Amino acid sequence: IEYALYVSPGEELFAAKDIDTFREALGLRLATTLLPDTQFGVSFASFEQESTPDRKTLYGLDFRWAWRRYELSGELAYRTRDFGEDQIDEHGHYLQAVAPLSARLFAVARYENFHASNAAHDINRYLAGLTFRPLPAFALKAEYARMTDDRMGRDDTVRASVAVLF
Repeated sequence: IEYALYVSPGEELFAAKDIDTFREALGLRLATTLLPDTQFGVSFASFEQESTPDRKTLYGLDFRWAWRRYELSGELAYRTRDFGEDQIDEHGHYLQAVAPLSARLFAVARYENFHASNAAHDINRYLAGLTFRPLPAFALKAEYARMTDDRMGRDDTVRASVAVLF
């Protein structure tokens, strides 16, 4: 069993003024390998934010299956408020698949769904991309994402990034 425990008393060093920062937060994640090539995890976090008076709790389940350079992963999370009429106020999930195209090139596909607090519609995001790994700790990525049911006016996006693992 792997575990991670985290505690934050707040007081960020470089707090951004436009983000509702944590007043305090504590959490736990447990993960284990129950089946060959498959990891399952559960997570829990309890926190308060500066601008909202009620305490919130976040629950999550995740998995990762990897076999011969293929990978399938996903996560389900929901957040509750300790007070108020609608206690489950946000929830979301994703499912991602990765397939090798060659020794260093991988195809990535992901579906995401998010229901924001007091939202009339869920946001759905579909992503397709390529990852090129010339070295094990270095990745070049390109992706196309399409949003549906997004009332915030976000258009389709094309992104490129570089990732380095130290």
